[in-house]
Amino acid sequence: MHQSGSYQDGYPRRTLTFYLAIAAICVCFFMSALDTVIVASALPKIAQVLHADSVEAYWCGTGFLFAQTIAQPIYGVFSSVVGMKACIMVAVSIFLVAIFCAAAQSIAWLIAARVFQGIGGGGINAMVIVIISAIVPLVERGRYIGFVMLSGAVGLVLGVVLGAVIAQRTVFYINIPICTVALVGVYFFLHLPKPQSQLWEAVKVVDWVGIVLLSGSLVGVLYDITGGNVLYSWDSPQIITPLVVGSVRIAVFVYHEHRWASNPIIPLRVFASRTAASGYYTTFIHGLVLWAITYYLLLYFVIAQHHSLLVVAPMATVGGLGMAFTKRFFPFNLFAWICITSSVGLFATLTPSSPLAAQYDFQILTAMGSGIIYPGRVMAVQTPQRVQGDIPIASTLVSFFAALGQSFGLGIGSTVFQNAWTAQVDRHIANGALSEAYRVLAQDAKSESLLFPTFPENVGNAYGTVVSGSLRVLWITLAGLAASACLLTLLQRNLSTARPLPEDGNSSVTSQDVLVVVNEQK
Repeated sequence: MHQSGSYQDGYPRRTLTFYLAIAAICVCFFMSALDTVIVASALPKIAQVLHADSVEAYWCGTGFLFAQTIAQPIYGVFSSVVGMKACIMVAVSIFLVAIFCAAAQSIAWLIAARVFQGIGGGGINAMVIVIISAIVPLVERGRYIGFVMLSGAVGLVLGVVLGAVIAQRTVFYINIPICTVALVGVYFFLHLPKPQSQLWEAVKVVDWVGIVLLSGSLVGVLYDITGGNVLYSWDSPQIITPLVVGSVRIAVFVYHEHRWASNPIIPLRVFASRTAASGYYTTFIHGLVLWAITYYLLLYFVIAQHHSLLVVAPMATVGGLGMAFTKRFFPFNLFAWICITSSVGLFATLTPSSPLAAQYDFQILTAMGSGIIYPGRVMAVQTPQRVQGDIPIASTLVSFFAALGQSFGLGIGSTVFQNAWTAQVDRHIANGALSEAYRVLAQDAKSESLLFPTFPENVGNAYGTVVSGSLRVLWITLAGLAASACLLTLLQRNLSTARPLPEDGNSSVTSQDVLVVVNEQK
């Protein structure tokens, strides 16, 4: 491998420009994480201001999640067509549609703007890890991924706090200066090679059939998973039909990628290693469990959550630094899942009268495990890949499966919580603890959470018991899913991140490409 005084093994040395590029990437991820949580925290307030019912409020959050999930594999494809830098700049520019969210005069307007903004959010989440992988060698990658996840964790914390205290329109306006800083930083400091092939030639070989099949199937499946028991009952034709059609399309997509596609958007070989397959499954469960915890813990333990989420930030960095030092990821991943499984199970013991120490301790344990998993899940997927050219799509799929897990977390969490809530409310009405006049429907518990403090004390206490009892069922369900991820982590081989990846002709960006481009910048 060619080396120079400023570069080693094809990767740029740690100059000021390099660190400014890393900072710009961190700002991008911070912005995406902040927006996701700040809107979820402010949703009851937004629904109240725009006179939205529970279904409309549902689409405000879910529409963003839909677009974010579906867009990610597509960004992975086009990063090799137009380049990674162009993709992330387009994604951040699309994210600026937040100005239309802030100006929304109706809930329909806001939903449309949020869906479009989700396309930008998906691109940001997909590209940050791909770009880090292009400019940082595998042995050091965990450290820098930890730094990026640190910025995202800070965004999560600030999002929860700010969403509860700032005005409804400011929730969206706050993105504009952050987007501007991110765009300027990426444009001036991130230097990546342009694709070697001509644009038109590259576009012609894109797997357009695969894109259509994947997008169409995801729309149907995500609609069912998130809409079941919210928009329609699970046994209704409106839910069953899209689920069946979407599942068939997924099967057709997999067969197409395996047998027919000459340049598949998701080459199945990236799943061939048991370590990578385990990494993708645990990434999916991580997204599911963490999103469900974040979404539903806000209903009752929001004060404790404000503090405990801070632990995610340092633990993401500690985990990444530990992986860089030991050049191993398996022990960290296993420890992280033991923490997550144990803590979520302990959540089931919480009641309205539980001491603050228990609320803090259990959530700190969850945050420790979740923080370590962020860099660990990327290492588990990237390290076993056989060729350098598979790293971009393998990395994109990490964020894709995490987003898919978030959608399932919302759907599964909603179903479990609503069923438990209805049973709890019925029981309290039957024994006289609640009157029918104060019944709050399960699907309205989130959007009408601002009403609970206005209820008489005895009613408020009864709903405290309802919430804790409903959440107990959800925590047990999530603990079971986390336990499955913990067990499948045992399938991961204890690979070293110090081993080099061979490069091949399919690589859209190799370390040598980065070296050439950076040399041209001198």
